[in-house]
Amino acid sequence: MSICLSTYAVADVSVGYGIGYDNLHVNAAIGDSTSATSTTPFHLFYMSRYARDARWYAEYSKSDFHFKGDVTNIGQNVSYTSLNAGWQTQFAVSRDFKPWLGLGLGGQSAKLSNRHTTFSNGFLNQTFPDEEVSTLQWFVDASHDFVLSEQTFLNTRIQYVSPTSNGVGYY
Repeated sequence: MSICLSTYAVADVSVGYGIGYDNLHVNAAIGDSTSATSTTPFHLFYMSRYARDARWYAEYSKSDFHFKGDVTNIGQNVSYTSLNAGWQTQFAVSRDFKPWLGLGLGGQSAKLSNRHTTFSNGFLNQTFPDEEVSTLQWFVDASHDFVLSEQTFLNTRIQYVSPTSNGVGYY
């Protein structure tokens, strides 16, 4: 889930900065990590209306997070960067509630370091080599714009992101 504060710079074009809170998982060539939550403090957005009920957007995000290792999941530090482009269509559910539903594609790069598993008592079991993964990713999302003023709105979004091969996925 992410929250973005956007300001219209020119008619029907907006730019913004966002913060995300994500439930993450990593698929890697050697071992996976599941279910870490992280705050993603750096999202930059560009949105442009294509028609009355349609818009496209581009997003750049960067985050660093840590997975805790255990007997079956690899603990690791992850440095993650992504660039996405999406298309959204607006649906009028009621007069005041008009959510956007969308999908898109993007690319990601992740550096996986300090990779390890631990015994059930918490001591180090095994170490794994660092990896760098770059892959395409696809996503679906739903968002809603809360209008704060004529030129400013708060966008809240729920998004599911999945890499096409090894990489970082989240929702």
